[in-house]
Amino acid sequence: MKSIGITGKALEWLRSYFEDRKQVININGCTSKPHTLDTGVPQGSILGPFGFPIYQAPLGSIISSHGGKYHLYADDTQVYVSFDPPNGDQSIEILEKCIADISKWMHSNHLKLNHGKTEFLVLCSKYNDCRVENVSSIKIGESLITNSKSVRNIGAILDTHMSMVDQINSICRSCYPHIRSIGRIRHLITKSAAVERREMRVGMM
Repeated sequence: MKSIGITGKALEWLRSYFEDRKQVININGCTSKPHTLDTGVPQGSILGPFGFPIYQAPLGSIISSHGGKYHLYADDTQVYVSFDPPNGDQSIEILEKCIADISKWMHSNHLKLNHGKTEFLVLCSKYNDCRVENVSSIKIGESLITNSKSVRNIGAILDTHMSMVDQINSICRSCYPHIRSIGRIRHLITKSAAVERREMRVGMM
């Protein structure tokens, strides 16, 4: 907590909230002995979303030590490494070492790196497509994660050439049923009402 500037009374208040917590299990009126919780935060608590980013803050230092950039969003961690096409192999090696250190830190801090939800995307121009063919997969532990053609990033679909074609197609698919619904009642409403309803539907996507 001190490393992020929380000291004094504020630190004491947070410590009193997170420390010395116990958990019991009750089945058919039979209650277990209290078990002291050394990690975690109360589920559904107000301070839960605040405490977890602080808990995983050391990940930033680990990633930076390998020369990478990163974004942290709740329990989602995104690591970026930029490279010139001829140096793809070296960058993959750096990324694999970085993720290995992240996995070690998570294991020692009661967290787990979910290989099944890990995605790997190479962003490049169409001109460099053939020049980065050697960057086709990344090894994480015993798992081999192949290069995806597109990934979802907090609601937006990003493809390898950043053309946004997949994102546009996804929005069109979402809008089509609503446009059909408007078509069924088009003869009952004015043109301005139909346009307003369509814009409202698109704005809600």
